[in-house]
Amino acid sequence: MAAAGLALAAAFGSLMLYPDEATKQVGFAMAIGILLASFVVSSLLVPAVTTLVGDRAWWPGRRRARTKTEPSTSDAAPIGRAA
Repeated sequence: MAAAGLALAAAFGSLMLYPDEATKQVGFAMAIGILLASFVVSSLLVPAVTTLVGDRAWWPGRRRARTKTEPSTSDAAPIGRAA
């Protein structure tokens, strides 16, 4: 993630070479923003929040409770063999 952030920041930082002042400001702001996002947020903030929140940080991966109407994988007959 950090290498991609550096490459993207360098690409936007190259806008600072243009003579137009507005383009220089946009290039500087984008480069600094991308560097902050790639280093501070992804390497410090996300692990810290994940540590504080615990297992709730992985809410998309939470499995729903299986009901009685859903067959379990252990109840199914093996493929290729008759039960």
